[in-house]
Amino acid sequence: GKKIADKETLALKYFSEEDIRKGIEYHNRGYFAGIIWKIVVFIFPIVFFISGFSEISSKYFLKVSSDRLWIHTILFILTYFLLSFIVNIPFNYYFSYVLEHKFGFSNMTIKSWITLNLKRFLVGLIINIIIVEAVYLIFSVPNIGWAWVWIIPVFLLVFELFITLIYPYIILPLFYSLEVSYS
Repeated sequence: GKKIADKETLALKYFSEEDIRKGIEYHNRGYFAGIIWKIVVFIFPIVFFISGFSEISSKYFLKVSSDRLWIHTILFILTYFLLSFIVNIPFNYYFSYVLEHKFGFSNMTIKSWITLNLKRFLVGLIINIIIVEAVYLIFSVPNIGWAWVWIIPVFLLVFELFITLIYPYIILPLFYSLEVSYS
């Protein structure tokens, strides 16, 4: 009724009928691939941990790291994130490169797309290694009892505030060239 007509009028105020048609086609093109991607993202950790691969790699990393658990943890996280990255590449490529180019939303080259995704992987890996290693360190402290229930959320809050502070100065410039205007 009237509500739908009002929304259409409002949409046409900001977008042309061609823009709306392209948006609907863009959504429809990615709909089923998006569902499959969500299923893969859900199933990947289950397969990783239940298949026995995580146990085999964990034992190997303990041997390689000479039983230094902090090195073992880094190797394990690296393996998990690298495999997850590889599994997600086809979907990420389809959604953030193929569809974006098909509908004229991006003019990124394949080289810049690869560079962007490698940067995302490395930044995410570093942040996750820091978080997991810190949580591991907290759990390894003897005789703190239930204090870890409070220490971990406080650590995560402080870490999140730290990331928020460094984001515009360190992380954002890795992905975008920034210009400051004083006019």
